[in-house]
Amino acid sequence: MVRKRKRRLEEEAEEEVEDKGPSTRTARTIRLTSHENHRSHSQLTIFENVGSCGPAGRVWDAAIILSEYILNHFGEHGMKGMRVIELGSGTGLVGILCAKLGASVVLTDKCFALPLMQANAMENAADSMARGDITVQELLWGQKLSKSLLRDRMNLIVASDVVGCGDEALFPPLLKTLRQLCSPETTILMAYKPRARFERMFFDSVLESFCVSRVWNRLLPSDCYTETFSAPVDVFEIRLRTEKSSREEGANFDFRTSYPDAIFEE
Repeated sequence: MVRKRKRRLEEEAEEEVEDKGPSTRTARTIRLTSHENHRSHSQLTIFENVGSCGPAGRVWDAAIILSEYILNHFGEHGMKGMRVIELGSGTGLVGILCAKLGASVVLTDKCFALPLMQANAMENAADSMARGDITVQELLWGQKLSKSLLRDRMNLIVASDVVGCGDEALFPPLLKTLRQLCSPETTILMAYKPRARFERMFFDSVLESFCVSRVWNRLLPSDCYTETFSAPVDVFEIRLRTEKSSREEGANFDFRTSYPDAIFEE
């Protein structure tokens, strides 16, 4: 089952390579609109390169939905002064938006994705008067954090489709990294598009250490699809469980009831 899901992601990336050629970088315009104030919007130019980066080199539905939520929740200048880290950044779309809204952002992924993230950060650097600074660095889940990440505690962690990577072996190191980065004041915003039943095991483990609430559920318009499998994307707000919080407080979202077997693409 895991291999099937992982192979499907690789096949979609391979199809794009066949269409566009190996190591071809293409530009895509992402326009995000506030649903409460339609005059408030943000436009970003994001380079994709599946030839060099595989699945990490394309913009996925969950990244667009999480970016929309952040724009709607924080507003055009609402992240000024915040420290944000994006896990599994890929193209860097979500983190770059946070910087445009004023945050100081660290984009992270494996080393092969760093040049693409850097190119996207530079492409969008001059687009906003309120922009914060962006740094790009490698971060392997489960390994020791760099001194800078340990020193500069984050206000916000953002991640999209990190659970839908097709490999459940990555769940424990991802959880370890989340615990390392979190303080009681840290918020995690995670966008999740359900694809495989085994992904529920990750959220079972999350509830042991974190309190979870679903804050948004959105389906991209049909003309915005980036994937062959269309399904609504959930955005979760996740906070570290403290001594004062009980397991019941963190279990307000029931993953197994909300994600029955029938909704998965398998």
